[in-house]
Amino acid sequence: MHRAALLACLVVGCATGDDDGVRPRPDAGADAGARDTGSPGDVAPEAIFPVEDAGEKGLCGTPAGTTITASGSYSSTPEMAIDGNLDTYWNSGGYTGSVRLKFAGAIRFDRVRLAATALPACDETYTLVGWVGGAPTTIATATRSVPSVGAWLPTIEVTAGTWDELSVEVAKAASWITLGEIVVFDSTAGCGLP
Repeated sequence: MHRAALLACLVVGCATGDDDGVRPRPDAGADAGARDTGSPGDVAPEAIFPVEDAGEKGLCGTPAGTTITASGSYSSTPEMAIDGNLDTYWNSGGYTGSVRLKFAGAIRFDRVRLAATALPACDETYTLVGWVGGAPTTIATATRSVPSVGAWLPTIEVTAGTWDELSVEVAKAASWITLGEIVVFDSTAGCGLP
């Protein structure tokens, strides 16, 4: 018996057959994604390991392949805001600033978490804009108290959707604008917060 057929039998149950002994139950095939490939016991791989596209639920963190640009930088690069290291950060070099993340493909998310620092500590207002095919949509605006020591800020709930890009725009504040990390995720995925 083929290995795929054996695994499918474990998942959906099997019936005995005349040729190689075991095959997926006919009534389970439709539900499990089994297909007749012309060879007894063959089962489509998706019957065993379902494949979800990038727009489906389940995202935990800013995906690899994401690129980032910024309105300006001082002694830093925008990539420092997505490098996974809280000890590095992007500095706008001014009292306002913005970054724009371009994902390798469209992704679904409904939460954004930022890490930042401000000197002096102050409130900062963030406008988050999701992009699809070059068309912008404001998906959240939130004000957060930013401490003088880099830290994670409370999560920002955004309009759930599948987005190609994300802009984080920071309104004028009492401190130069910095972002230590930007993380996007889907709350239905069961991710632990950073």
